[in-house]
Amino acid sequence: MPYTYENFYSLRRIKIIKNKNVNLVLDIGAHNGLYAKGLRRDGYDGRLVSFEPLEKPYRELKKRVKKDALWECEQIALGDSVGEGEINVSGHLTSSSILPIKDVHVDACPSSKTVAKEKIKISTLDMVRNKYIHRKDNIFMKVDVQGYEKHVLAGAAETLNDICIVELELSLMEMYEEGPTMVEVLDTMKGLGFRLVAINPVFSDPVTGYLLQADGIFTKN
Repeated sequence: MPYTYENFYSLRRIKIIKNKNVNLVLDIGAHNGLYAKGLRRDGYDGRLVSFEPLEKPYRELKKRVKKDALWECEQIALGDSVGEGEINVSGHLTSSSILPIKDVHVDACPSSKTVAKEKIKISTLDMVRNKYIHRKDNIFMKVDVQGYEKHVLAGAAETLNDICIVELELSLMEMYEEGPTMVEVLDTMKGLGFRLVAINPVFSDPVTGYLLQADGIFTKN
């Protein structure tokens, strides 16, 4: 298969980023930095700011950040409140969430069950924006927070006015307790003035083959 943007989501994403002249990526739910590293591989050479609350992946993230002068990171979860909280640590670390995981998720991926809890710091994007966002930045915000998307968006009400691209995880059914479904996210983003321009299937039920989650890219109308 030709390695072109028609065939590969990652190349469609970088094409959208370049077309919007993005110079700042906010990587919310960064895990160990592999997402941002992938953006570098695909040709993004602007500033990166990664947010990750979990101790273990954050240590790995910091090691990657030290090698890149245009990359910063902070050990914090972003949501709609400021203070401390608790995150459910999944056996499959990237499935960790502030929200309790539902059986449908664990049934499709048994390693994703909760194995521990960890105390974390929580803030809002609007509260930390002045540390990282400069006037006239063209901003791409990626949110990978396992069902906590509504809270991140609520805490970014001011900042969203300055953001031109948002990438979100879309769940076709409720994967975390009170987590939004794809239909809810689409309605929310439409109300914020964004439209869906790219989608990538990422997680399916191994028995039924049904798609459970996808990534979606939204741009301002």
